[in-house]
Amino acid sequence: MIGNKKLYFDTCDPDDYRIDNGTTHIVYVTGRGPLSRPDELHLIDHKHGFQRAQLLKPPLSNSANVSDEQLQTLDFLVNNVTIPNVETTYWCTLIKLPDAFKQPIHIVQYEAIINEQNKDIVHHMELFHCEVDVEKELPPWNGLCHDSNMPESLEQCKRVTAAWAYGAG
Repeated sequence: MIGNKKLYFDTCDPDDYRIDNGTTHIVYVTGRGPLSRPDELHLIDHKHGFQRAQLLKPPLSNSANVSDEQLQTLDFLVNNVTIPNVETTYWCTLIKLPDAFKQPIHIVQYEAIINEQNKDIVHHMELFHCEVDVEKELPPWNGLCHDSNMPESLEQCKRVTAAWAYGAG
């Protein structure tokens, strides 16, 4: 048997939740059987949690109209990071571009690469450009962005090249 049901993302009813392509915060509770009344729900007795989800994914556009053969792909990955047990962490890593990217390039797409085990904690990312001569060597850095030990020369890495936020279209 195959069923089909049409649901509207926006019913215009103020008591309904409007589904859009932003981030939806879902609170869940699992337990034994159905509830007959909400006051029967005691969270301490049930598994419960919170999850961010993007219920609607915006369609990816191929506005650049570039074939795969014409593209070069470059992944920026940060590995082996232990996130401190604080509300918010801003992590900075200096990644030197390969020589093939020393001449001007045109970015046609960017997307986040997040390990499955980290999807609950990564909220946004920004990729910055260091406005220095291409021949200048910057010191390595992989640590907290506001750490007092971060090399002062990395203050030149402030121009946002790409930004990604969970749920943003």
